[in-house]
Amino acid sequence: MKKILTACVVLGLAFVMTGFAADEAKKDKKKAGNDPTAGLVKKATDEGLPEDAIAKIKTAAAEHGPKLKEAQAKVDSILTDEQKKARGEATKAAKAAGKKGKEAKADVDAALKLTDEQKKSIEASQKQLEECMAAFRKAATDSLTDEQKAKLGVAKKKKDK
Repeated sequence: MKKILTACVVLGLAFVMTGFAADEAKKDKKKAGNDPTAGLVKKATDEGLPEDAIAKIKTAAAEHGPKLKEAQAKVDSILTDEQKKARGEATKAAKAAGKKGKEAKADVDAALKLTDEQKKSIEASQKQLEECMAAFRKAATDSLTDEQKAKLGVAKKKKDK
């Protein structure tokens, strides 16, 4: 009887520990899922670009990825948890309402209720993030043809003068 009871306790602990390990794996996966370069790499693969083009994009992603993550983390560190939650909710609401661009950004900015200090910090950090993203896009797409760039959605749009 003691052996059966011991076996049940051991099995119960094994199931509990497995559940905790699975939760930790999900958390680690969420943290790793914040790769700003992953979208372009996935799109290049999905669009069937040649292997050499995909390899160049992956090289650019490996080079610029850490810089982009650091810049994004800098922007995120300025916001409080409540502001991050408000940003997410405002973004979802703007998408649901069909708002895009400046209109959606205005709604999100209003929901954040930033202090003057936060506004200055975010502006500087956002500029750095945009510069890093532009450098990544340039490095990733320099060797692509115009047709390949169009497939990825990174072709330059001509401005009317």
